[in-house]
Amino acid sequence: MPLLEISHVSVRYGAVTAVRDFSGTVGDGDVVVVLGANGAGKSSLLRSIVGLAPKAGGRVVFDGHDITRWRTNRISRAGIALVPEGRRIFSPLSVQDNLLIGGYARTGRTEKARLLGDIYDRFPVLAQRRHRQAGLLSGGEQQMLAFGRALMSSPKLMMMDEPSMGLAPVAVDRVMSTVQSISASGIAVLMVEQNAAMAQELATSAIVMERGEITEVDPTGRIKAGVGTLSGFVDLPDEPAGR
Repeated sequence: MPLLEISHVSVRYGAVTAVRDFSGTVGDGDVVVVLGANGAGKSSLLRSIVGLAPKAGGRVVFDGHDITRWRTNRISRAGIALVPEGRRIFSPLSVQDNLLIGGYARTGRTEKARLLGDIYDRFPVLAQRRHRQAGLLSGGEQQMLAFGRALMSSPKLMMMDEPSMGLAPVAVDRVMSTVQSISASGIAVLMVEQNAAMAQELATSAIVMERGEITEVDPTGRIKAGVGTLSGFVDLPDEPAGR
């Protein structure tokens, strides 16, 4: 049984349908990437899974439990963490305070201290800047902080909303290696992206969305653009000659 199963989920804002009849699964150890242009419904999909966007239909099952109508805080405690678009860190607070907010549901001091130590081991730059105001970090460092904050909840599944957005190429490379490290540690990943080349390097499977609907599914994670899907907004690496 998959860790996450999304069945025929739709999302509407008034008369506007943002997601229409989306179905997909994420298994243990998977890195599933949802690709699409701005307005494709990717962020609405993630927000609907954690109860932050209204579902107009469908069902979401996580770790054997129907979470379709659960509140966001209950979903978080069950083991789903969302790294939001634009990172959404608390800029006036210190790096360490941002991380501690991510572990708010962990009541024991010993457990919080252990989690914090794990984050600092994983992201040494955050340890070095633990007392610095989070808003003074670089874009790449803020993304690492957003990852760390999510990891403080000890998730089974991390959902990431365009983690490479607005970052310099060197920071994008750091994001890629971090996603790979998170996956290698046994945490499943559901990520939405516009950077198809990055997705190709990471994904165990990929889904293309356009105008709220699935237009292409690649279970191998080596998706290629076709007319009407990715080709309109992203360049993928050319195939080697002779192939």
